[in-house]
Amino acid sequence: MIRTMKRNVSFWLTMVFLLVVIAVPAFAQMQGSTLYSDSWGDDNYVYGHCVTDEPYNTYNHTFRAVTTITSPLGRNSSYDSGYGDGVAFVSLSFDENDLGVYYVTTDHYDYCPIVLAASFIGSTTVTALSGITLVCYDYSSYRRSTNECVYRIQDDCPVTRCRITAYTRYKWPHPSNSCPIKVYVKYKWTESGPNCECNCVKTSDTPTYTPDDPTCVCKEFVSL
Repeated sequence: MIRTMKRNVSFWLTMVFLLVVIAVPAFAQMQGSTLYSDSWGDDNYVYGHCVTDEPYNTYNHTFRAVTTITSPLGRNSSYDSGYGDGVAFVSLSFDENDLGVYYVTTDHYDYCPIVLAASFIGSTTVTALSGITLVCYDYSSYRRSTNECVYRIQDDCPVTRCRITAYTRYKWPHPSNSCPIKVYVKYKWTESGPNCECNCVKTSDTPTYTPDDPTCVCKEFVSL
């Protein structure tokens, strides 16, 4: 009886030891996880892309990313990848009345199938800045071969984003049969990434035939 009990105790001690030996490196693998987040925008949306991963997944871990994108006025959208590849995409529509900093925040998780346990391994936050730029262009020349009016940016235009110095537009029929003297172009943009890359998209083109039109001035809006 006593001998049997000793064997049982010895067996369970061995099992506990093996479990600890296996579990320690399994959890140690969690610390090698890769947490990635990015944000960007196009002509319709501001996006967030987040990944929880591990380059050396020896123990077949699965990963989870819980991501939320929040606008300056509090609009938000969330996505929970669940345990698997740990990839999450979120987006919010570009709103000209909701300009400024968009936050993309993610909680990252790692699940170890060896010890049947999940672990929170960190959070990441990235931002994207949205805004509007209005640029006034002065007539420069006419390209007969392509029927295009060519413009140059107004002198001393103070904008920094979407500062596109040359602009062309097709010459449409007009009573004066000439190119507009000025063109007022509206761009919406999203700035993101470590190098603050700015994605500019033209949204409108307003011609004017008045030389001193006071409404045609350069402006930049980060918040309205």
